[in-house]
Amino acid sequence: MVWAVTGHAELETVLTSRSFSRSSDNWRALQEGEIPEDWPMMGNVLLRNMLTSDNLDHRRLRGLVAKAFTPRRIEEMEPAIESIVTRLIEQLRAADGPVDLRAEFAFPLPMLVLSELFGIGEQDRPRLVALVRKGFGSAVMTPEEGAAFYGEIHSVFSSLIEARRAAPTDDLASALIAARDEGDQLTDAELVDMLFLFVAAGFETTEGAICNTVRALLTHPEQLELVRSGKVGWDAVVEEVLRWDTSLFTLPFSYALEDTDLGGVHVAKGDAILLCYGSAGRDEQHHGSAADTFDVTRPPSRHLAFGRGPHHCMGAPLARKEMTIALPRLFEEFPDLALHGDPARLDPVASIMTNTVQTLPVTYSR
Repeated sequence: MVWAVTGHAELETVLTSRSFSRSSDNWRALQEGEIPEDWPMMGNVLLRNMLTSDNLDHRRLRGLVAKAFTPRRIEEMEPAIESIVTRLIEQLRAADGPVDLRAEFAFPLPMLVLSELFGIGEQDRPRLVALVRKGFGSAVMTPEEGAAFYGEIHSVFSSLIEARRAAPTDDLASALIAARDEGDQLTDAELVDMLFLFVAAGFETTEGAICNTVRALLTHPEQLELVRSGKVGWDAVVEEVLRWDTSLFTLPFSYALEDTDLGGVHVAKGDAILLCYGSAGRDEQHHGSAADTFDVTRPPSRHLAFGRGPHHCMGAPLARKEMTIALPRLFEEFPDLALHGDPARLDPVASIMTNTVQTLPVTYSR
């Protein structure tokens, strides 16, 4: 049995309770051979990394990352982020006609920031972007496709690891390699998986969040005016978009470790659970009767866009930093920024996990 958990309280329970696991070793139907080997999502379900580990193994991996991915390192990234934003703004100013803001701003910003953070060379970025797109696309991969996919991932990051081990720099990849080589019990395979997880999660979700924020403000001019007038700060805007239109819509799967009641529904031991972040963000029982309304003046509420509990997103501070630097600059530099065409005709990305638009065409005065 597979359940979809759509309410805030129920989702928070799954994220924080020890009665649920992220490892497919606990999916009864899979372990008993009820899931066909050619099931399109088999490659995704069998994935092994920090996101799908529990308890001691998860704490080991997360603790290692915490040594390298510190608040100080995020703060030290601020000048680099500002420089990247300035460069992208200049490119937007030089462009002709309507511009796809997703392709020209929301996409390159997190990719360039993450490349700076992890020391990813320019020659590897197109291949890495293609892998991220595939990983966050339909979330459908056969075992054969999954094997080929992860083979490519290991090829890209193994080269990076070899280069950084031979000549360490001040990037996060070097810090993780140093921690691994100093005896923190991280295998090279785990290191590769961890590097890709960070890049993939940090790129796709931040790109979508930037697109969703721009679209929300341009389709709600009264909300944008509150921001322009200084009545509402950008921190509040970012949190409201993360709640109202989160870029991580769903995440497969968690698994029940025991029979339990979840929102009045009996969930049996071994059942799988689809985590629905998008619907939880608009749950009226938690966010009030106007939960479906985009309101930047909304009092702060605990949304789940970055998860909760042991699997809370470690990259959340970096994503917030990127958004609160990039978005004010974008709207300051282009005060007449507007959507080009009918907003209702913006096609969503074809993905079970990611929530944003395929393109975001805009116009503005140079």
